[in-house]
Amino acid sequence: MILYVDTLALLYRAYYAVQGLVAKDGTPTGALFGLTNSLFRIIAEMEPEHVIACFDRPEETFRQQSHQEYKANREIPEEDMITQIELSRELLQAYGVHIVEEPGYEADDLLGTLAVSDAQDGKEVVIVSCDGDLLQLTVHAGVRVYFLRKGMADFVLYDEKEVEKKNGYPAARIVDYKGLAGDSSDNIAGVPGIGDVYAKRLLAMFADLDGVYTALDAGEVQEKGFTKRVVTLLTEGRESAFVSRELATIHTDVPITAPHKGAVVWRERVVYADARAMLERFDFSSLLSRLDTIVGVQGGVDGSAVEEKVLPPPDLSAVRAVAVALWVLDATRTNASFEDVCAYTGKQSLEESLMFIEKKLQEENLLSVWRDIEQPLLPVIENMEQVGVCFDVAGAKKLSVRYTKKVVTLTKKIHALAGKEFNISSPKQLGEVLYSDLGLKPKRASKTATGGKTTKEAVLLQMVTDHPIVPLVLEYRHYEKLRSTYVDALPDFVAADGRIHTTLQQNGTVTGRFSSRDPNLQNIPIGGEDGTAIRELFIAADGWDLVAIDYSQVELRLAALLSQDKALLEVFRQGVDVHQAVASRMFSVARDVVTPEQRNSAKAINFGVLYGMGSQSLSRSLKVSLTEADAFLADYKKAFPALFDYLAAIKKEVAETGFVTTAFGRVRPIGGISSPLAYVRAQAERTAANTVIQGTAADIIKLAMIRVAAMLQKEGLENDVRMLLQIHDELLFEVRPKVADVAIQKIVEVMESVYPEDGEPIRLLASVGRGKNWGSLKG
Repeated sequence: MILYVDTLALLYRAYYAVQGLVAKDGTPTGALFGLTNSLFRIIAEMEPEHVIACFDRPEETFRQQSHQEYKANREIPEEDMITQIELSRELLQAYGVHIVEEPGYEADDLLGTLAVSDAQDGKEVVIVSCDGDLLQLTVHAGVRVYFLRKGMADFVLYDEKEVEKKNGYPAARIVDYKGLAGDSSDNIAGVPGIGDVYAKRLLAMFADLDGVYTALDAGEVQEKGFTKRVVTLLTEGRESAFVSRELATIHTDVPITAPHKGAVVWRERVVYADARAMLERFDFSSLLSRLDTIVGVQGGVDGSAVEEKVLPPPDLSAVRAVAVALWVLDATRTNASFEDVCAYTGKQSLEESLMFIEKKLQEENLLSVWRDIEQPLLPVIENMEQVGVCFDVAGAKKLSVRYTKKVVTLTKKIHALAGKEFNISSPKQLGEVLYSDLGLKPKRASKTATGGKTTKEAVLLQMVTDHPIVPLVLEYRHYEKLRSTYVDALPDFVAADGRIHTTLQQNGTVTGRFSSRDPNLQNIPIGGEDGTAIRELFIAADGWDLVAIDYSQVELRLAALLSQDKALLEVFRQGVDVHQAVASRMFSVARDVVTPEQRNSAKAINFGVLYGMGSQSLSRSLKVSLTEADAFLADYKKAFPALFDYLAAIKKEVAETGFVTTAFGRVRPIGGISSPLAYVRAQAERTAANTVIQGTAADIIKLAMIRVAAMLQKEGLENDVRMLLQIHDELLFEVRPKVADVAIQKIVEVMESVYPEDGEPIRLLASVGRGKNWGSLKG
């Protein structure tokens, strides 16, 4: 039996059910305790072969990108909840649980895809959740849902028949019901005014949503006893009904690999010593004996009986290398573990696994991406991680004091305007102040899952002129996030040498771009006074300078080179302000009379077009009407027709093959391109165009890193120049002043020569900043 866990659903339920529980170090642990307690109980009861936990990611999903209102009522998680979400991954891995998450998809879709695949293979599948949406999966033979009705102990096992008894309509009709009645927790509208009673009556009479509207068109709805009002509501809500059904439908075709296929069974994955240490760390002593029971350890032994079956850990550098090779073969396998690699290859050693993968790479014409880009990059990255970057801990403390004072001042002002003291970071308390005490009304009637009105940033931004408290709340959140996420958190990662040694993950994303962890230095704020202040904390060591060299407008330049659009190439060849020049061509005016508004429009479209921005997104971005946005896009297409032809060719390629390829041969499969749902296909097309351009840029920066490292060694500069960080299109170096001018010139030459080939009308350009800290670098 395979056990799947809808992790965030259970964590949220436990967060509110188990209040006030903290570890000795002050870490909030109520949600973690509730999750662990339930998981241990279910494992003991069901004895699964594998346990897989699926997570939602914070990025927008394909549903949110196509329908902005979807889940627009969800609150930002409280800080204590965020802490426990992050810790839950570490906890579950110690318990031997596979972790599955995928940007752009909800946990429901991951659960649906993997569970249905297992059921089709003849496996018995149980999904643990408190989300009724997942009950629709019971239509698949072999899939059941262990449903948490209330609290953290009232579980009921549902199959398809039991679901129908519970709901009053078949499991297959759950999405049709939501198409009619909607779902306030996900902000799915349904047909406004129909509600639960009429939805059930309509489905009982006409079977499904299609049947309802077939009957409506034939005039049969009123004939069957429904009122004229119901007919009117159905008529006016037709589009909303079918969109709502689409939004409620769980996808079972996500391009994701099952982590447990070929893997050892759950009990053999448990790291007993780590699991026991985690329980002790969080003061979950009452669960230690239950851990021993489910793992099969008698009498609370110290773990030696279990440790005997744990093989010596493989060399981490070797694991990283083979994991990266596997990722080149399949871009969806980001950050694979040793177990993941062996499960895929069916081999018992890394050496055999690498030979197996390299053979596959050769068969798929991907060996050059591995041999020319990713493999030679490995030692470069390891060296960067060992070097690290200096961090000003004293400066961080001063900045923390400054931000704390700012937060305290804002808190006093907010409390004065509210007429009482309350926890501003609590969405519930803030909502009561804004909507009950002050009587404010959001522009959209968005609600939280518990029925309260939302206080998410997008809603508050629409209310900034409604009351002086609103901009203060937004400012409070801004400084509180800077303080807690960066200023107070980063010093904890400073090692004894005074430097932060982040882990760079070259296989951390499906596009080919880097990610980083412990800490994540890819999302350090940039721009503005506060972004600069935080970057100023990253400093040069004594006797060194910091140098940042980044590719200028690399994705726009790549779009021109890849599409060979003559007009766009000419803009870059002239070396002028690209946004002003594009506006000049779009609006058929001379460059010197381009207005700021026209330049802003061109800038928005320049970047938006590369990511499939349509009229609706452009109208929101520019705050113009849909008609004006249509006209802007038409003018842009007329000015740069070859660029649009190129983007159309990418869409055609992905529709025919299911994948896209960068200029250097990197391949990424694009899920959803064959979906029967138009908005899913549209999202897949946008992802395809984004991947080709962004993935090519990622390949270029990686090649630049390899060639710069080789050049520094060849020129004897490796002891005077240190490559520290890679952040998107930028490389950060530490350079001794005595060699700075020569070294910078040589690095720029290397970076600008990576791509394109000689003879192209334009080339990539690298800009330079130099100084004593990252925030004050000047060219």
